[in-house]
Order: sequence, then C-alpha cells, then structure tokens
Amino acid sequence: MSRTERLDFGGRVVLVTGAGRGIGRAYALWFAAHGASVVVNNRRHAGVPSAAEAVAAEIRANGGSAIPDEHSIDTAEGNAAMVRTALDAFDRVDALVCNASINPTVRLPVQEIPMEEARRMMDINFWGTFHGIRAALPAMLDAGYGRIVVTTSAAGLYGQANLSIYAASKMALIGLMRGVQCETRPADIRINAISPYARTQMSEKAIPADHAELMSPARIAWVVGYLCSEACKRGGAILAAGAGRLRRTMIVEGAIVEPVDEDLTGLWPTLDDLHGVTEPRYVFDATKTMVPELMAPK
Repeated sequence: MSRTERLDFGGRVVLVTGAGRGIGRAYALWFAAHGASVVVNNRRHAGVPSAAEAVAAEIRANGGSAIPDEHSIDTAEGNAAMVRTALDAFDRVDALVCNASINPTVRLPVQEIPMEEARRMMDINFWGTFHGIRAALPAMLDAGYGRIVVTTSAAGLYGQANLSIYAASKMALIGLMRGVQCETRPADIRINAISPYARTQMSEKAIPADHAELMSPARIAWVVGYLCSEACKRGGAILAAGAGRLRRTMIVEGAIVEPVDEDLTGLWPTLDDLHGVTEPRYVFDATKTMVPELMAPK
C-alpha cells in the first residue's frame, strides 16, 4: 500500500494510551481523521484540566468520534477499567496502541537508582502495557480480530548510559510483544512494536527546537496507523520511525562457532562477522539452527 492510499478505519475502535499530548495525541488525531472511534486515555492530574477530554473534544469538534478515559495504566484495575470504558461506549476494541510511558526523573548509574524509581518505571512502562494487553485481548479473541502496538525505544534496543532501568522497561516489551504474537498467531491478531523518534515534552531536551517540524509526532503517526490496520498482516516486527522515515529493527544471529577451548578471545572476529546472519521469527527457528540435533526426528 502506498502513502497515497488512504487507510479506512470506519467502524473501527482504537484505544490509545497516553494520548493527552505528544506522540499519543498525534496518534489519536490520525486515527480519528481516518474514521476510527477513538478512546483517548490519559491519566488525570490533580488541579490540571483533563488532557484526555481536551483531545477528545478536539476530535469531536472536527467531526470525529472520541471519548476520554482518565484511568491510570500502572495497575491491572486501571487497565481493566480503561478497556471497559471502550467496550461500554463502542462494544468493541479493534486496536490498542500502548503509548503511555515515563522517563526517569533522574539519570543515575544502575547501582544508584532508587528502588522506588525503578519500580515506578516498570509499573508504567512495562506493567502498564502488560496489563493493557491482558485487558484488551479477550475482546479481540472473541471478535477474531485485533491489532496491538507496543512502544519500545532506541535506549532499550541499544542501551544508554544512566538509563538502564528505562532501557530495561522498554526492552522487556519486545519479549512481551514476541510472546503474545506467538500465542495469538492462529487468530487475525497482529502485535508489533514501534521505536519512535519525535520531539515531545519528554524529549525536548535531547531534540533542539529548530528540529521540531522535522521531528513532529505527526510524522510517525501514519506508521502506527498502518500497523493497526487490516492491511497489516505482519506480526512480531520492530519498526523505528521518525522524521517521516522508517526502518525495520531486527534481532539476528550470526554464524555458529564450535570452540576448541574455553578462551573465546581469538573467536571474536568470527563471532562479529554477520555476513551469514539469520533472523529467527520464533524460538524454534533459533533452536533448529543452534542445536539441530534437538529438532531431528526420533
């Protein structure tokens, strides 16, 4: 499908977490502009106007269909209530975009990270997505259809100093995404991951203001839109997107080496040679190349 073809979400219901601002807001506006009914989730902060209601009102003012949801996604109960909001209003959830996340309040080496900070990071970035998927999947399985997008990051995929717990919370989502894809493969349910590059309130210190237009969240919304569409038949993929561009990120395996002793120093050139890489899609793909004896007929 080319960028000139318009994806039609008419009759579809899309739930976007963390959609009150930034990237999530861009996703919500994109889905509404393409005909979806949108559930705009964003936690309500005391003394601050509802960001979820503001985005939902903006969508309705432009002729779209949207309702706000203000449940926190850092608990199982909050996610269950969020999905119930969608089902009560629209009787279905066709797509779930797990966008809500937080950055560390401080950047510290792993041995100095306060445990309450580590738990907070995992509660929102990992468990928030885990519980959201658990809450939405039953309705998708009953319908025989669903699309899910989780949000990883370059820090999680490649590592970044003084962001180890944030990186762990984001990389854990890749394992979750791949596992859920294996479990739901027989149904028309597809789950993928996006690693977004965009200037938002969370990233404005890292991305200069003069790059705001280039790095606008609106320039990646179409990628998530496609991943949540009927046109997307691929599951288990990781797409990096930003500045109107995208590329696929892969977890690959190099050539197999059988060491003759316990000193691997001299083997690094061979281990680092990735000319013959393979990309396992499932655990058995990796097993049958690493230990083919295990897969041989008995």
